[in-house]
Amino acid sequence: MDKFKGVPYGLFLGPKEMKEVGGTEELEKEIKRRETLDAMQ
Repeated sequence: MDKFKGVPYGLFLGPKEMKEVGGTEELEKEIKRRETLDAMQ
């Protein structure tokens, strides 16, 4: 499945570009996941 319409995962994008490819929600999920992991350490 191509979640981000050909945009490579991890590519630095601005807010507009992130929104265009639907990456904003995924970014928020990843941030929360990392914060949870950091809090456990």
